[in-house]
Order: sequence, then C-alpha cells, then structure tokens
Amino acid sequence: MTKDELHERGNKLVTEARVAAVDAVRASMLTEFIEKHKTVDVQQLKRWRGRARDALGAWQRVDEIVSELLREVEKTYESEKASHD
Repeated sequence: MTKDELHERGNKLVTEARVAAVDAVRASMLTEFIEKHKTVDVQQLKRWRGRARDALGAWQRVDEIVSELLREVEKTYESEKASHD
C-alpha cells in the first residue's frame, strides 16, 4: 500500500474507530450500576450482565478497527523500509 493509499485508508479507519468509541462509551454509561437499590433481583443481574457484554463487544470493535489500522501502518512502513535497503 502506498503512503497515499494508507492515508486514505487510515482516515476511513480513524473515523470508524471514533464512531465505534462513542458507541462503546455510550454502552458503558450504565446508570443502573450506580443507582442504589435496596435489593437486586435475578432479572436485574441478567440485565446488567447483558449490558456489560454489550459494552465489552463495543470496545472490542474499537480494538479491532485500531488494530487493523496499526497492521496497515506497520506493513506499509516495513515495505517502504525494505524498498530503501
């Protein structure tokens, strides 16, 4: 991949990562966890677990996008370095 192609692809992935991060933050902001309840029932625990899993999945998506971009950057720089040797 050329530097121009990397720049174009990088911009796209950075935009995707930012959108995914906002989604992940939104999924992580669970007021249920900080609200005080006298008792916590099984249904509430299941709902908490489900929401935590959703947030985890959203953050994993951010990790996937950023990891892909890092691989592309490293691959491009290694290829460029090899062509200069």
